[in-house]
Amino acid sequence: MEISLCMIVKNEESVLGNCLSFVCDLVDEIIIVDTGSTDATREIASRYTDKIFLFEWVDDFSAARNYSFSRASKDYCMWLDADDIITEENRTLFMDMKRTVGPEYDVVIMPYHYRTDANLKGKPAITLMRERIVRRSAGFNWENQIHEYLDIKGKAYICKAAVTHTRKHNSSDRNYALIERLAKKEGADLRIIYYYAGELCCRGFTDEAISQFEKFFGFGGGSSTYCYDACFMLHKLYLDKKQYDKALKISLEHIEACIGRSEFCCQIGFFYAKIMKDTSEAVYWFELAAKRPYPDALNSPVEEIYYYLIPYRELGRLYMVQERYEEALECLNKALAFDGNNREVHGLIEKVYTVLFCEGKKNIVNSMLKKI
Repeated sequence: MEISLCMIVKNEESVLGNCLSFVCDLVDEIIIVDTGSTDATREIASRYTDKIFLFEWVDDFSAARNYSFSRASKDYCMWLDADDIITEENRTLFMDMKRTVGPEYDVVIMPYHYRTDANLKGKPAITLMRERIVRRSAGFNWENQIHEYLDIKGKAYICKAAVTHTRKHNSSDRNYALIERLAKKEGADLRIIYYYAGELCCRGFTDEAISQFEKFFGFGGGSSTYCYDACFMLHKLYLDKKQYDKALKISLEHIEACIGRSEFCCQIGFFYAKIMKDTSEAVYWFELAAKRPYPDALNSPVEEIYYYLIPYRELGRLYMVQERYEEALECLNKALAFDGNNREVHGLIEKVYTVLFCEGKKNIVNSMLKKI
């Protein structure tokens, strides 16, 4: 597999060198398309490649990415952003993939660690699966002016090597203005309305975000691939406004599309535990969350703690309320397996031990201590 790395950049002098240093020996060609840098971006890029092209910005990320692919000469095109890296462990996995994947594959899908957490010793906090490498002769095109994506089909290879996003940043004013303009156009598609609602949410425009999410569902968003994420965010916005009936209603209306996700089940569990004060119903939803398999949906963010920490931590807490102390310890131990330094979980375990000792159940405590 010979790969052309195709990147679009603008004013990325602070991160581009780091990105290219991790990947330069993994690919066979590097294409840099600059959309108007005024800093040292092009100078840094020239240390790694002589294939640097200028592209006049036309408010269209897809146009820029498609141009970068058009300059590639190798069999496969790969994309990265300037603040992405491939860590040492994942470099090895990437090379294994490159040596073994044959030309019968049209697409390589890779995990994208969009956010890591220092408290989890570098473990990913948010992961999504992205179409990362495509066969050039398949002619896949980037779609959408913003929040662009590759319209893929054919045979896909799921690669274990992950790309890691290295910085947390909000949407720029330029990007916000672009998506707002597209969302307010007559006939704006569901995808743009969804992303515009998310932008409004992140910027604290709660009322307008709610309005756009309601528009999204009113235009048929309940049958879209973005239904789960939109439902999750709208539920939270309703809670912020103390519109509890609406929060529960939107979730239950779309339960069929969302129930496969642990994040969703935990959200309903928290609703019953904190708002309704219904421990039994909350236990039902957190037990359901603990049984959810890890999703592999393309381009849908997965918050890791909802699959390894939160269901077990909350079940431990709720089982204590129900005086199911042995089950509480078992769940809290599972939570610690994901985050061994979690103070909240350690505090809950201490409370369980205190109760068990007070009740004279020393044999149970001793056996539980051996397991932890």
